Amino acid sequence: MNISKNLLIILVVAVFVGGTGTAYAGFVVNNIILSGNVGVTGNLVVDGPITSPTITDLQNQIPDYNLPNQATVSIQTSGVPGCDEDNTCYDQTEVRIAVGGTVTWNNNSTAAHTVTSGSVPEGPSGEFESGLFFTDESFVHVFNQSGVFRYYDQVHPWETGVVFVGVDHESLAYHPSSTKTVSIPDGSSVQGTCEAQNQCYIPFIILVNKGDTVKWTNDEDTAAHTVTSGTPSTGPSGVFDSSLVAAGNSYEYTFNESGSYPYFCMVHPWQTGAVLVN
Repeated sequence: MNISKNLLIILVVAVFVGGTGTAYAGFVVNNIILSGNVGVTGNLVVDGPITSPTITDLQNQIPDYNLPNQATVSIQTSGVPGCDEDNTCYDQTEVRIAVGGTVTWNNNSTAAHTVTSGSVPEGPSGEFESGLFFTDESFVHVFNQSGVFRYYDQVHPWETGVVFVGVDHESLAYHPSSTKTVSIPDGSSVQGTCEAQNQCYIPFIILVNKGDTVKWTNDEDTAAHTVTSGTPSTGPSGVFDSSLVAAGNSYEYTFNESGSYPYFCMVHPWQTGAVLVN
């Protein structure tokens, strides 16, 4: 398809999404993402240069929200089953730190333990491994990448915890139930109204389990949107794409593989979000 046909497609979509005023274009023309205000009342006019937005990989851009740079976890159990029932195996089973922050695990029990990234069903994930450490010994790990890192004790596998790096509970939503919904808020189609607070998709980041289905609803805004895996700077990744979701409609996708899935709206590329799949 040549460039003139691509430009025509952008013009038609801009009319559909934004009416007869102006619309923000975020469509790829010969691997370039158009950015700027596009007039749709006459000839196609781009207000500003044709450039790719400067947003980089969303996984490494999750805000720190003034999170601490250090956290300490105390291992309190002596290796006897049952502490998992009242979450007393560690003095805190969830900790949140900034990217580049350090977590220290202190063994205050009388038994040897490990701190192993991963989960009991799937085994070690390879991000970190303490090996056996004994009473009054410690294990320290520096987290240089944002995300959600679960861990367990290979000796006492009922002992489990999680480290949230660069993620605060106000922006991360974990849904243990079968309903996992992300809403597209009113006004998100207008640049400058939602991106500074990461409220273009609510929640901005959603944590689900492998096999879960996420549903995006466009019940509040009057404009059409897309839910497209990838980032504005690198373009669609090809994992999922809703196409245009008109007002009052929704889109669903089932995540069968663990990982981090950043996504954005191709019509309004300042709208970004992420799905973290355990």
